Amino acid sequence: MLTIEITRPAWEPGGEDFFSPALIEADLMRRVMSQTEFAGWFRRFLPGTTRGEPKALLQPAIVTDRTDPKLVHLDGLNLSRAWCMRSIAVALPLNDPVRKVLARSALAHAQSRCRT
Repeated sequence: MLTIEITRPAWEPGGEDFFSPALIEADLMRRVMSQTEFAGWFRRFLPGTTRGEPKALLQPAIVTDRTDPKLVHLDGLNLSRAWCMRSIAVALPLNDPVRKVLARSALAHAQSRCRT
């Protein structure tokens, strides 16, 4: 049995993140677990997902100045988060309410670059 070490998605994004450590970990786990194992693991890993928590992870990072190279990397973070969330969502059972939350969040992340 795998033990869970909780990452701190509420601390995301950090100042240099291009990938979400929590979502990359979850995306890896969906690749190595059965659907049933993964669904249970994910519920324990991010237990507040159906309530929209953690907000810092499920809401897109805001880029306040796209001319600032230190801030514009958050566009890449948003796109990589969208990619992970879409992959995680489709790995969950069809009736899992987390699927809808992740799909909605993935869309918001993907579209966040379109807003100026």
